[in-house]
Amino acid sequence: MKKDSNFNKDVASAKKTAKASLSDAKKKLLKAEKDVEKFVEHNPKKAVAIAVGIGAAIGAAIATIAKHSKK
Repeated sequence: MKKDSNFNKDVASAKKTAKASLSDAKKKLLKAEKDVEKFVEHNPKKAVAIAVGIGAAIGAAIATIAKHSKK
């Protein structure tokens, strides 16, 4: 019986830690979202250039993968 009690305490502790971690992650994600929105508002041309660069890199990676998978 004592083992079950310790197990339940460990599970409860893990749940509490996981909930706290999730809460912290949500807060950080919301802050990051606000920071990105501010950056885009203040630097629209840079934001577009960054998006184009990322899109080009992803496109090049996909093209390379597709080229190698045909061989």
